[in-house]
Amino acid sequence: MLLKMTNFGEHADIYISGSIVDDDDLVTEGYEFPRNIKKQLDACKGKTLTVYINSYGGSVPAGLAMANMIARHDRETTAIVEGMCCSIATQIFFSADHCKMPSNTFLMIHRPTSTTSGTADDMRKAAETLDVIQRGLTATYLSKAVEGITKEQLDEMINAETWLTGEQASKFFNIEVLSPVSTVNCFFPRGALKCNRLPAGVNFIDDAEARIKLASARAKGVLCV
Repeated sequence: MLLKMTNFGEHADIYISGSIVDDDDLVTEGYEFPRNIKKQLDACKGKTLTVYINSYGGSVPAGLAMANMIARHDRETTAIVEGMCCSIATQIFFSADHCKMPSNTFLMIHRPTSTTSGTADDMRKAAETLDVIQRGLTATYLSKAVEGITKEQLDEMINAETWLTGEQASKFFNIEVLSPVSTVNCFFPRGALKCNRLPAGVNFIDDAEARIKLASARAKGVLCV
């Protein structure tokens, strides 16, 4: 399980790491489910909350469910990116009252995707549905944007698949930039999102290579993604 919670009196921390999937998916290890977040949030009622995020995204419905749960929390919430916050994970990030990123972490926004089969009418309907979803996601980004940033600017960024460091993200969104930490930005291929514009230093790696790199990094006390 890559979701955990720690309690400190009147405060609690939740850690979200890995792929975000729907509750009915037949997978368990290495994924985050809305039901898991709900259990943690139920245990955190009445406490201020910090949500640490390190995820390359996943299911839109699952991510939105998690975001809405966090938004409904009864005390003040803070979200902090630990390594990567990509795709639907950004909706979880922006659901918090306060959003923070170390300067060398990454945030990525892009167009929603789906897999469709059927007739031409089915394809057109799927495209229309994705456009509606994108408008909803953009509304969240706009609500967290700094003054002067427009919907049209955000749409351009989404359509282009935009990667931002914490420092860069703060120019577009109301984000507090934190001091950087050492990171190893590596993605496992299993369930990984499709990206066309990965920034330098972010790579997809196979399981064998990952185990070696992550073991070496952890031995040196480096935060691993």
